[in-house]
Amino acid sequence: MTDHVRRFKHQKNNMSFRTVLLYPFKTKARFDLDYYTNIHMPLVQKHFSPHGLKSWEITKFSPETNQQFNIQVILMGESAEGAKAAGDTPGAKELADDVANFSDELPLMLTGTVVKSSL
Repeated sequence: MTDHVRRFKHQKNNMSFRTVLLYPFKTKARFDLDYYTNIHMPLVQKHFSPHGLKSWEITKFSPETNQQFNIQVILMGESAEGAKAAGDTPGAKELADDVANFSDELPLMLTGTVVKSSL
């Protein structure tokens, strides 16, 4: 095996996975950011960390600059397999059932593998 192939295989096995949730901006949409940050996201951490969730971040967009989305959440995990395993647990159902406690809109969800990062 050449060094190039060995490095590629090593990188491939260590690529991280992202899940991006985009909550829509709508004039009368309800989104309780306090509940989301203090109640919901600790539940996400509790249920998904055993499956490779490493970190998460929440961005609140300004309605003056972005009228399509209000909130963006990025979940940073170890692998697609870990994200799938997390999504198949009873904890995932608890999280889905909790959405009604902070929002009356469902997010757009995007998933993908990190190709390259400066981090």
